[in-house]
Amino acid sequence: MASTATNSILEAMKEVPSMKENLKKAFKDLQSFSPFLLRLPFQWSDIDGHFSSIERSINLCISHLKPDAEAMNTLLTTSPK
Repeated sequence: MASTATNSILEAMKEVPSMKENLKKAFKDLQSFSPFLLRLPFQWSDIDGHFSSIERSINLCISHLKPDAEAMNTLLTTSPK
């Protein structure tokens, strides 16, 4: 069961690059209006860096959890009922 949750997270993480690309396009659209509305106090590189940091943290957590999840899955499937 724990392995399934880890795999679900890994599958969802595969969508991150396309989601970031969509966000980048939306940010560029917002920037095109910013001279008329307001000056944005940040750049795309700030947002990208933030999401990249989160992505690295999630991947690090998964790399630490995956062996435990696999061990737990092995115990659950091999234990007598």
